[in-house]
Amino acid sequence: MAGGIGTAVADIISSYPQWAPISFCVHGLEGLCVALLVRKGGMIRQVFGIISAVLIVAGGYFACSGIFMTTFEAAATEIPGNIGQAAVGGVLGLLLSKAVIKAYPPVKQLL
Repeated sequence: MAGGIGTAVADIISSYPQWAPISFCVHGLEGLCVALLVRKGGMIRQVFGIISAVLIVAGGYFACSGIFMTTFEAAATEIPGNIGQAAVGGVLGLLLSKAVIKAYPPVKQLL
């Protein structure tokens, strides 16, 4: 929910309110899938989580943009940026989660 709500609110306050519903759906689905993949998983599941995030973000924005906002040709030009966004976010999220678990070991019990 945080990923979906956060990106939707960011779109609204940054003068892109038309993207808010798409961002909510795409990033909400991304967060759900990644959480289910990496929960109680090792490094392999974490890598698959990042790969799934990249596919969901790039594919979700391509499909939704092509259907609701522009054309599929125009939406295709945004794929590299969306891949980069999701990959960087996935790696940073993985590193941050490891740092939080190391600093606050009780958090691991919540997983």
